[in-house]
Amino acid sequence: MDSHFLLRVLVVDDNERVRHGIADILKDDFQVCEAEDGVEAVEMVRYLKPDVVLLDLSMPVMGGGAAAQVIRAVSPAIRIVFISVDDSPHVASLVKSTGADGFISKNWCCNLPRDNRHNGPTVCCVKQAQKGRGVFHAGG
Repeated sequence: MDSHFLLRVLVVDDNERVRHGIADILKDDFQVCEAEDGVEAVEMVRYLKPDVVLLDLSMPVMGGGAAAQVIRAVSPAIRIVFISVDDSPHVASLVKSTGADGFISKNWCCNLPRDNRHNGPTVCCVKQAQKGRGVFHAGG
């Protein structure tokens, strides 16, 4: 597929292993770029104009909640999907109330065999968020 037609996804997580792992899951279906904190994410949104941001809730420097507010101000149409190791229903509900376009647990999106990832939950969540159909999955 021509890269001009691929969705651009920014993966933001302070944990390099998690960030690279999620990017690896997405790279066959999307153009993927990475940032390690909210400050870097805001800068990348300004210059790279991604369609969807997968944003960790808890990061040093600038956390996901604060970054999401700035990102929305910079690019109101961008889709934001929060990711977190905390997969409690309370967190998913809280994230939904912020106007996020989705929430997925890191435990849910990262623990699939390699051959199941192409049509797995992370890819599907990004596609649904881009279409305005949020996915809020708290694990399980």
